Amino acid sequence: MNSFDYAWLAGLTDGEGSLHSRIHRRDSGPIIENVWTIGMTDLPTIKEVQQIVQAITGRKYRIYQGFQRKAHHKPWYRITVSRKAAISKLLTALIPFLRTKRKIAQILLQIANRPWGVPSSEIFALVQELKQCNQKGIPSEARKGTCTDLTPITLSEEKVDLARTS
Repeated sequence: MNSFDYAWLAGLTDGEGSLHSRIHRRDSGPIIENVWTIGMTDLPTIKEVQQIVQAITGRKYRIYQGFQRKAHHKPWYRITVSRKAAISKLLTALIPFLRTKRKIAQILLQIANRPWGVPSSEIFALVQELKQCNQKGIPSEARKGTCTDLTPITLSEEKVDLARTS
């Protein structure tokens, strides 16, 4: 894989992807699960996503097929990554190329890189910030500067080697 593949996957993540955290309540205490997912009706594209994600994380992820709600709808497919180490590797590779979801990815990466154990109040604050960034119905003007980062990427700043090939 090369930087162009990462940039392509980042663009797909910005447009079709979802980045979020789930809090699971357990008897031993809450557990935070970080999730990256992409879903669409184009199976060849999802297979390409699967290959790039496998190259980044070192693990193969299953493609899930959703059911068709109506006969005239196309079948849809999704791939989901939720393992802590895999999320960390994936987001580290994609953040330099993300535009609209960069801040969300940075928050998710902060949560993913915390040590195991019962989440602290700091982590819950990050989860709340992530939830606010992902909240639907809030005009983008109200979130501007807090949840989106549309600053241009300079290659020297991000230290991305676009000439590198696999």
